Amino acid sequence: MISLGWNRKDEDGNRVHINFELKRGKTRWTIRRSRMSGTEPYTPESADWDDLLETIERHRARGKVTHEDAVFVERLRAAEEA
Repeated sequence: MISLGWNRKDEDGNRVHINFELKRGKTRWTIRRSRMSGTEPYTPESADWDDLLETIERHRARGKVTHEDAVFVERLRAAEEA
């Protein structure tokens, strides 16, 4: 299981937290719009895939993500773009 998250600014300039989970071949994207709000399902944009792949590479270098999981996510992105 992989659970990775990062922060970014939305179009209004507010900080949002994006979270990606990979568990048994199934993915889940969620977004938390403010600190006191809950998470909601999220459809990733191209920039989110870029951020995810960067985060995976950083974690893979530190041994927290396996090579197989990284390749699986790269295939998912290629399928999304097709």
